[in-house]
Amino acid sequence: MTAHHSSPPTILCARHVKEAALATGFAACGIAPAAPLSAERAEERAEMLQRGHHAGMEWLERHEDLRRDPRLLLPGACTVVSLAWPWPPQPAAAPPIAAYALGADYHVTVKNALRNLASRFCGNDETSVRCLVDTAPVDERYWAWRAGVGFIGRSGMLIIPRLGSRFFLGEILTTLPADAYDVPLTPDIASHSLCGTCHRCLDACPGKALTAHGLDARRCLSYLTIEHRGPLPPKTAEWMHATPGTPLFYGCDRCTEVCPYNAPKRTATDNDGNGLRAGGDGTMPADDDFWKRLTLADYRHIFRGSAVKRAKYEGLMRNIRAFYGEESAENDAPDSL
Repeated sequence: MTAHHSSPPTILCARHVKEAALATGFAACGIAPAAPLSAERAEERAEMLQRGHHAGMEWLERHEDLRRDPRLLLPGACTVVSLAWPWPPQPAAAPPIAAYALGADYHVTVKNALRNLASRFCGNDETSVRCLVDTAPVDERYWAWRAGVGFIGRSGMLIIPRLGSRFFLGEILTTLPADAYDVPLTPDIASHSLCGTCHRCLDACPGKALTAHGLDARRCLSYLTIEHRGPLPPKTAEWMHATPGTPLFYGCDRCTEVCPYNAPKRTATDNDGNGLRAGGDGTMPADDDFWKRLTLADYRHIFRGSAVKRAKYEGLMRNIRAFYGEESAENDAPDSL
């Protein structure tokens, strides 16, 4: 008897992909034709780099050709599937760390979920599919907007109506065409029409990093406490404790906390696979004395497989000392504020 093997798909069924995405754990899914960025978006990116709003993130200057056209990331690409994965649930007593970083490293979590979903429709052939998280040179928020997943708010965050902005973004790039494509929720990516007259995020931003020209990372607390290397600018400790919002020494959640689109935070449960990490015991210390005395061994134990390791031990301890007032910013710290 001759074995019969199913033929590889030749087209994506948009409805089936979206149903499977929700079943996999994604909160939203949209599908767009692979194409170059719009001229308006390309100009926005050029202005951002020219103004220096990317601060020390020099990698944003590289591979601009790939960012402007995802088809260069996968020859023959026809479709971009944009997906939103929810942030981990939050504990009742959280440490002073940005909410998104309290779970296992989202790069691994989201990439595995993308691969799982892609294998159901596109197979695992690397010549026909590529799964992307934010380590690849792709304009994720643009594609989430273009695929109708959400809109870009005044905060610069992607906001999904009825769901909010507490999501990680990922993409499946494939050479398969789809039988239907989604349309954006706003006429252009820079439109804040769905924010109405709300300016809560602008008012709450401690460094006033949200400008008419987009986010200025040089004034952004998240950038300063995660990506910035070297001494902190003098105002950083003040911004860590600014109100409204939760005091934090890693990242900043203020724009998400005040956004009216965001529902109350989910509460962590013992069975949540994307909950807090702490070397296997499922909890993360929240008391001040522990953080002040954090050792390298503690750091490695608690943040094994965590996005917090992005700041490295030296950077995290720099933040902690500033947060608790044990060390003022260096006089020679970069201060263009």
